[in-house]
Amino acid sequence: MEEFTEIYLDLHKNELLGWEPSKSALLIACMIEGIKLGHKFPVVNIIHKKNNIYQIIRSPKLSKSYAGHHRAVAHYIEQPHLRCHLFKQEILKCEEYMINYLGIPIKKIILEDPIPYHALKDSLLHLPEEVAKGFCNENNLNFKEYYLNPKNE
Repeated sequence: MEEFTEIYLDLHKNELLGWEPSKSALLIACMIEGIKLGHKFPVVNIIHKKNNIYQIIRSPKLSKSYAGHHRAVAHYIEQPHLRCHLFKQEILKCEEYMINYLGIPIKKIILEDPIPYHALKDSLLHLPEEVAKGFCNENNLNFKEYYLNPKNE
């Protein structure tokens, strides 16, 4: 098992770098609703680069979920404390390009749409069913198409 420390990274006091230049505004709006309701999203895996700079990392050894760019941007906008697993580079032995990559600051990611179907579906699953249904109704989306209750799959 990899060693990490669970932290709540203040995204207004620290710089978090990713690698995706744009994310879905609609999906981030959905996640912000979940944050407002106190929903606990999956952690974002990170490494410390230097000073107050951190980098999102993705590794199949760590998690089957997405890297966390949408979650990071939503927390930056709504509530700056993002729940993370902070890994030591020497323990993680993550791919060299992730450690040396200069990265894109989360606060500079462009919000745009349309969004990929799978990304919205996966993100809505992290919300309570009634919140996801309300979100779909407000945005003229077919709830049954975008929200599959994992208990019924």
